[in-house]
Amino acid sequence: MAVVDEIRSACAWVAQRSRHVRVAHHAIDGYARELAARRTVPTLDPELHLIEGSREQRAAFTLTLDAINFGSGWFPQLRKRPGRSGYATVALALRQRFAVHGPWSAEELAAIGRDDVAATFGQDANHELVGLWTTALRQLGATLERRYAGSWCAPVDDAQGSAVALVESLATSAGFEDVSTYEGRAVPLYKRAQLAAADLQLAGVAEFADVDRLTIFADNVVPHVLRLDGVLNF
Repeated sequence: MAVVDEIRSACAWVAQRSRHVRVAHHAIDGYARELAARRTVPTLDPELHLIEGSREQRAAFTLTLDAINFGSGWFPQLRKRPGRSGYATVALALRQRFAVHGPWSAEELAAIGRDDVAATFGQDANHELVGLWTTALRQLGATLERRYAGSWCAPVDDAQGSAVALVESLATSAGFEDVSTYEGRAVPLYKRAQLAAADLQLAGVAEFADVDRLTIFADNVVPHVLRLDGVLNF
């Protein structure tokens, strides 16, 4: 079973057993039609993301940013840029780092320290999230060194035009292992691995024939929106 099918199967299993949240199944068809009618083509914000430069640089930025695209529960504690969200603060800081110094090499990333991460993102080196970011970046660098001889594009090319194959490859790396547990069962989500595949295509690094097989990217805002739109009942 492909990893995206495992995600759907496990999440359906959770939904059937949930105690405090219910899916309003009668609302799904109409909601899907409404979304399809107002669908827009997704793009990356050029202010927050690297969409220019070499393919290797764009791959490096995308994979680096998506490797640390977690921790929104800590965002109220972060020093944010004026008028910017937590995510925008992180993305802008990384964008600025790439503009001045370019990407880290896989070797540099595998050995990066908390002080360097804190300085890059303008945060306190002792903050718990900075420690988690440091671990994730080290894991990404080590994976690139071990599997792909330090090449940022190699994971994309190795997927041979399949977003699902890239997700499955990234999902075996500890840094992208987004798996939760519900009533003793492992529930894979792989938000960041799937988001990386989608972002790499939007950045022009890849052209995936099966990007439509990806699932929704798990995020704390999703249930909030679905509740307001009448699809979830709490």
